[in-house]
Amino acid sequence: MDENEVNPFSGIPTHAVGLRLARSVIKMSHAPTWRVDKSNQVHDLMICLTGSGKYEIDGNYFSLTPGQAFLAPAGTRFIGQSTSTERYTGIAQHFTLELFGTVDMIGQMTLLPTATIPDWHIIGPMVQHYHDTAPATSTTLQQHHMFMTILLKYLEAAFVGWREKPLAPWKDKMLCRSTLCWLRPALLRNHWKKTSWSAH
Repeated sequence: MDENEVNPFSGIPTHAVGLRLARSVIKMSHAPTWRVDKSNQVHDLMICLTGSGKYEIDGNYFSLTPGQAFLAPAGTRFIGQSTSTERYTGIAQHFTLELFGTVDMIGQMTLLPTATIPDWHIIGPMVQHYHDTAPATSTTLQQHHMFMTILLKYLEAAFVGWREKPLAPWKDKMLCRSTLCWLRPALLRNHWKKTSWSAH
């Protein structure tokens, strides 16, 4: 099986992706009566550690139990509530993920809103550590790298497909080391106008 069929992100060069944590992590600890109705200007990834929750987007309902994650894309109104008698705990992280600083990578993908995170026996303790150690009012370099690992695990599990058909292979090896190129031609032209790249 081709590597990209197993991991759709394996052909993207590391320098192409920019993660920004829009705020400090929200350390969820919700009582059984908790309910929220909101939207955010950035993407919001919620991961359940204990208890359970339920979210609604446009009349569609998604349940969340320990080891599962729910993504509310930027600008999406969602309603959330606790569905367990014990406290519903976990993390909610607001973020942006861009390619070359101009393209919303999340917007280029079709994703399942909820997914069970692979290797939870490894990622679960990382999420708990992220919850326990993240500063209340700031973000740190360590937090940034941990969340990138957590986010990629969710994306691998939730990935359905790319919204755009792949383009021809990039000739510039500095930009891409494989045939993976999922950006719109117009966006690529805009990027090339802004930045001058030299072949390596």
